[in-house]
Amino acid sequence: MKRSISLIVAFCTFSIVALAQSGPIQKNVDKQYVDSKHKQFIYTVSPINKTLDERLIENRLAFEAVLKKQPDVLASTTTDTSWSYSENKSFADTMFIPGGYSHYFNETDSTGNQITTFDQFIWQPDSNRWVPSRIQRSFASEDHFDSAYTYYYRSFEEQPYTGTKSLYPKNPAENADYEVIWQLYEPSNGWIPSSRTLSYRDENDWDTLSIEYVYDRDSLDYYLNYRYRFQQTENYLMYEYSYFNRRGLSSQNRSEDTPEYALAQNKSYDWEGNLSYWQWEYLKKLTNGAWDYQVAKVYDPTEMMLMNEDSTQYVYSQDNSEIESRYYFWDDSVWIFDQLYKSFQTEVAENNFRVDSIIIYDVDFNEETMQYEAGRPRIKTVMQYDADGNQVVVENHTLVNDSLQLTNKTMRTFALINEYPTMIKQESYVLDHSSSMLYRNSVSETKYNGNAYAGNSYFNFNAAGDTTYGYITQYEPLPDGSYADVRFDWDWQLKKVVLRSYRINGRQITGDDGAKYNQYMNATINPQDGTQAINRSMNGYNQYPGVFNDGPIYIEMGDTLSLFVSARNPDMSIPEVEVLNLPSTATFDAETRNIYWVVDDLNPSPMTYKAIRGELSVSTEVEFINENFSVGAEESASPYDFDLSQNYPNPFNPSTNINFTLPEASIVSLKVYNVLGQEVAALVDQRMGSGAHSITFDASNLSSGVYIYRLQAGNNVQTKKMLLVK
Repeated sequence: MKRSISLIVAFCTFSIVALAQSGPIQKNVDKQYVDSKHKQFIYTVSPINKTLDERLIENRLAFEAVLKKQPDVLASTTTDTSWSYSENKSFADTMFIPGGYSHYFNETDSTGNQITTFDQFIWQPDSNRWVPSRIQRSFASEDHFDSAYTYYYRSFEEQPYTGTKSLYPKNPAENADYEVIWQLYEPSNGWIPSSRTLSYRDENDWDTLSIEYVYDRDSLDYYLNYRYRFQQTENYLMYEYSYFNRRGLSSQNRSEDTPEYALAQNKSYDWEGNLSYWQWEYLKKLTNGAWDYQVAKVYDPTEMMLMNEDSTQYVYSQDNSEIESRYYFWDDSVWIFDQLYKSFQTEVAENNFRVDSIIIYDVDFNEETMQYEAGRPRIKTVMQYDADGNQVVVENHTLVNDSLQLTNKTMRTFALINEYPTMIKQESYVLDHSSSMLYRNSVSETKYNGNAYAGNSYFNFNAAGDTTYGYITQYEPLPDGSYADVRFDWDWQLKKVVLRSYRINGRQITGDDGAKYNQYMNATINPQDGTQAINRSMNGYNQYPGVFNDGPIYIEMGDTLSLFVSARNPDMSIPEVEVLNLPSTATFDAETRNIYWVVDDLNPSPMTYKAIRGELSVSTEVEFINENFSVGAEESASPYDFDLSQNYPNPFNPSTNINFTLPEASIVSLKVYNVLGQEVAALVDQRMGSGAHSITFDASNLSSGVYIYRLQAGNNVQTKKMLLVK
């Protein structure tokens, strides 16, 4: 018997502890310096440090003032608050407990500057209060973003363990277009310099030069750490990344692309500044943009110069139906022909080619000619396409016992979804070396209901046809307009798929004037006992309260239903809660928000949960369900049912296709009989894997008439009729 999940959310007390007093703040600032003379010297040679220290004290005091407030003070803000609240229930829990809470809002101070607040809290069950996990403020004047800082906290600790601060000067240094100064927070030292970045931009507002400096605590100065250069014109594109250590250049990566060539190189330097590694790749292009040849070189520290490494030459047939890629490697003083790659293609439109096959050849040394020459094919790939140009078959052949043998194959099925060709099925086959036969290794399908996505599935099989891994996902629309993503996983012990998780998205709760907030829920199922671990959250951008929709609620006659309605205000206080349209024999206690009902009606109307905060309220309908629904289903026996389809075409002459599906691997018999019950053909008599199968029946040697075909797999048997007309 299914049991509804009881939901209990305890009333919360709120207390945030201030981090420090102004005295400790000044001490943290002073710790950065040896003494007052050293501090004055730094301020003289680097005025920016004095500015940073002053902002540190100012921002820290403002931060403490905010933390001294109770979260419910946010209710007085004149702007809407973007907020979210989550709660959790583990497998062993019988109720939900608060999890996390965050809010985001903008306020304007008396001088017209804008302060943006983004804070995150987690619930501390031991003390029944919220403690911060992230505290963030940003400050902006009328036409400029000035600064931002963030404090980070470890679980349930009241003091931040680290933090970041960013400052954006109105007048960037060194004639830059943009500057960011970063600081790090340390509990023992306060804010300390970290890095600064300068950016130079072009007329399109793209960074053409970015320079980063990192602060060195030993020298109390910045050193160059990183430089990025970008240049683009109509026929030229260049990227360059340079990294530095305290002694100078550490590494450099550069790439260039033009209509004539493409160039890439990577350099590294040791601690003394000597070149230790250099890789250089050059690609020459033809006038039509096709590749001509490619060369790679590496640095030889002994010779202290670039040395050849490998090269590839591209040769095109006159009609471009064949392309050869000839790979060479450098052997001290000569290029050695090592591999030949051929691509065969068909022009399907002007300058638009489709690759039909690819062959890779071994290269052998001919002792008579003393030359390296193309030898036997080693790998061959063949592609097939449908009338729309979709690649539907890929066959790979490799060298087995001195001859090319088909070793794996991929088959794809496409359908027109929302006017676009979309792959809806892919099957892969691999070679079983013990039987020298291909077997189906995997199958994946994407399902659509019309043009709407309905889920997907994926299964792996071994050579015997047994399922080794698999899952099914279903996209289920719910009555209130939201949807559920349901996942079933293959259980190799039970040899069937079982419900493992579901996620409900898109559920919107609507307020009086159309204000909305969203609700999400993620549930994981324990296959041993059916218990669920659930995380659910709500979020919105308004001052309205929120209430969780517990539906759909699964009921059976005689069940005892006990629910605790969970609701929150944006400041995390508890709103007033009403439940309307209760089943006639159910009760609701407004003080505890508890619903109690011994189910005596399997078709009750939906209830309405209503959360009220002063003059603001929201409501949501909670539906009851008394039938198996995919979200609440405990299991699904198999990704496939035992089914024998009607042959196609029917009537037929002289051949037809017979399709069937198997829920699991088994010994299969498919035979054809005449109307007198005499066997006329045995189409299948072997072990076959689970899934879909298709058999072609050739009746060239039979006369016109009605025939019966019979499928048997284990204890499952189905028969159908077909008509042969010659």
